[in-house]
Amino acid sequence: MKTLKEYDLMLKTLPQGSHTFSYHLDDKFFTAMESDDIKGGSVDAELVVESRVGSYELTFSMSGEVTIECDRCLDDMTHIVEAGYHTFVRYGDEFDDSNDDLIVIPESDNSLNISRMLYDTVVLSIPFRHVHDEGECNEAMSRILEEHSAEASADDNDEIDPRWEALKNFKNIN
Repeated sequence: MKTLKEYDLMLKTLPQGSHTFSYHLDDKFFTAMESDDIKGGSVDAELVVESRVGSYELTFSMSGEVTIECDRCLDDMTHIVEAGYHTFVRYGDEFDDSNDDLIVIPESDNSLNISRMLYDTVVLSIPFRHVHDEGECNEAMSRILEEHSAEASADDNDEIDPRWEALKNFKNIN
C-alpha cells in the first residue's frame, strides 16, 4: 500500500474547535490502496474533527458507490456506500490502535494519515456475500452454473441418500 500524503491530517496544528474536511475517493484511491475487493468507485467522505486539549474526536461520513465483483457470475456490480466511523485520537508514548474507540499516536508525529481509516470504512460497508439481484446476473454464466449444479447433474432415477437429501434444503437458503 502506498502512503497517500493528501490524506495526512495535521493534528498538532489544528486550533481547538470543530474542523470539517472533505475527500473524494475515486479509482486512483482504490488502486493506490491495492484493493482486491474494490475495482473502482466514487465515494465522497466528510471528516469532522473536534480538537480539544490533548485529544481529537474524528467522525467520518461517507456516501457514494463502488464497483465490486458478483460472487455468483463474476461480473462487475455496483454497491451503494452509506457508512460512518467514529473514533478518538490522542498523543502518547507509542502508536497503539488496538482499541477501536481510541488511537494513540506518538508525540513525535505531527500528522495522522487517515487513508486506511477511509478505506476500511468503505470495505466494511460491503456485505460478506455480494450478488446481483435475482435475474441480473450474467445469463451465460447462470446457464453454466445451472448445468454444473448438483441438482442438474443428479439423475432422477437414482436413489439419493437421505442424509444428502436433507442437506439440499440448505442450498436454497439465501
